[in-house]
Amino acid sequence: MEFEVTIKDTCTKGFWSCLETTDWIALISVLIAMIAGIAAWKSASASKEASKIAEKQLKITNEQRLDSIRPHLFIKNEKYVLRYNKKMYIGLFSNSIEDLHSNEVDGNLYLSINNIGEGHAKNIQIKWDFDFSSCINFIKEHQKENQFIVNYEEGSRIDFNESSSVYLEKEFENSEPIFITDKDYNIRLPYSYTRILSIYIHVLNAKHDFNFTSKSLPKLNFSITYKDVLKNPTIKEFTITPQITQKGSSTEDGEISKYELEVLLQIDEIS
Repeated sequence: MEFEVTIKDTCTKGFWSCLETTDWIALISVLIAMIAGIAAWKSASASKEASKIAEKQLKITNEQRLDSIRPHLFIKNEKYVLRYNKKMYIGLFSNSIEDLHSNEVDGNLYLSINNIGEGHAKNIQIKWDFDFSSCINFIKEHQKENQFIVNYEEGSRIDFNESSSVYLEKEFENSEPIFITDKDYNIRLPYSYTRILSIYIHVLNAKHDFNFTSKSLPKLNFSITYKDVLKNPTIKEFTITPQITQKGSSTEDGEISKYELEVLLQIDEIS
């Protein structure tokens, strides 16, 4: 068996001096590859940053475009007068005392809604909600011989003792086709709530001798859903809290003969 052994001289001139041509070529190739890699990394980072800037600019542009067509419904607090005398069945709401003496009083409560946005609101849907059953139970507990409510069919109908009936199927829904910008719209509150609020105040006046807090009164919740011209939907939810201020009252023979008070419908957005 034979072995071939090749013996090379050891280079003692230093690392750089010992490099041969092939070594330099390999080293230069590595350096070129490293430089190309760094350049590619910088290019990719620059492209990524440019992409982020472009995306941010696109988002800002899109938001500006949406702002130019976005509606915004503003609902302000409303103030009413509630007046009662012994010739009336129950207290009657009006915008002012002067209105009570005119033929235009309808006794309803309304919200004033203004579109202060840049675009029109379309397909407006309003839904009302309050603790109806608890209110009915409270009134029935404190009325005498169907004094206020004659009959109540849950979810269907309520008969008040003034020859008036309310059918509840559509009582808690409103719809409007469009609210254009910078214009006021009056939306009627559910008639059942208006009547129940008036009865509540009457009962509490009698029970607490005209001295009770607004916390005892039923709140009314409602939601508004609407779309902009591109059909982008918006939904907002609110609570109406009645705040009362007694203006004057009197009794005769232990019974309420008249009273007058101010009712503020305080509107708070809850979403």
